[in-house]
Amino acid sequence: MLLKKTPSWKKKIVSPNDVLEKIEPGMNIFIGTGSAEPRTLVNCLMHTEGYGLQDLTLIQLVSFGDAISYKALQSKRYRLKTFFSGWVSAEAISAGQVDLVPSRFSAIPLLMKQGQIPIDIA
Repeated sequence: MLLKKTPSWKKKIVSPNDVLEKIEPGMNIFIGTGSAEPRTLVNCLMHTEGYGLQDLTLIQLVSFGDAISYKALQSKRYRLKTFFSGWVSAEAISAGQVDLVPSRFSAIPLLMKQGQIPIDIA
C-alpha cells in the first residue's frame, strides 16, 4: 500500500480572511491577470467590509475578469491601476474611475523595480 504524501503546495494555502488581515490602509496590491487572477481572494476583497480595507490601489496588468466589477470600482475604498484597457475596465477608464498606465509589457517590470509603480503586496 502506498502512503499518500501531502503535496508541498497544499501547506502554503491560506484563507482569504488570513490574507485580508495582512492588508493595511493605503497599500498597493498587485493582482494576477487572466488565469493567474486569485478570483476567490479578489471577490472576498471586493465584498468584505472592515479589515482596514480603504484607500487601496489594485494593480493589474489587464482587467478582463468579472472579479473586479465596474460597480465595485465605484467604491471609494479601491482604485484600479491597469496597463491595458480590457473590456471590464474600459467603461471605468472613460468615467475616470480607473488609472490607465499605457505601457509595453516589457517595460512594466522596470517601472515596478524603479518604484514608479509601487507594490506593497502581491
